[in-house]
Amino acid sequence: KPQEASRAVAAVPGEDLSSEEMIRQALKGMV
Repeated sequence: KPQEASRAVAAVPGEDLSSEEMIRQALKGMV
């Protein structure tokens, strides 16, 4: 679901690598 993914990414600062990893883990959980 692209919309949910975009919301998750927008909610977290992209500069933070740790947050980026958390987003990837969350996306894996969605799929």
